[in-house]
Amino acid sequence: MVQREVSGGRHVEHITAQMVPLFEGGAALLHAAYPETRAGALSAAQLLVSFYGMAVSWVTYAPIVHGLIGEDPLSPHGLATRKAHLARMVDLVIGALEAPAATLAATTTTATTKATAKDATSTRATGAATTSRRRS
Repeated sequence: MVQREVSGGRHVEHITAQMVPLFEGGAALLHAAYPETRAGALSAAQLLVSFYGMAVSWVTYAPIVHGLIGEDPLSPHGLATRKAHLARMVDLVIGALEAPAATLAATTTTATTKATAKDATSTRATGAATTSRRRS
């Protein structure tokens, strides 16, 4: 029922209207504490939607999660485990936000450099294979 409504059911506008003030309030708090959440990979919008998904999917998909992990995700133990996980995820994100700007820039640069190097290696390998076939 929840999935139907959020996928365009007749109450989706009402649900959205109820959530907008919470979302905007959360974004304002993040922006005030961490100005770098105004844009980019750690933007407030991305973080809020991600954490919302981590929390809501645990409940919404409880029967599937149960089948995946072999225990009831809505049991006291399952909920406590999820709560601890979400707290750890918040700690990791805050740690990333509080890291010196140079560290964040270096991480982004390193990831970009690795992706570029991988693409270059792939291109060289493809080119070498083509040259080898031409010589044959």
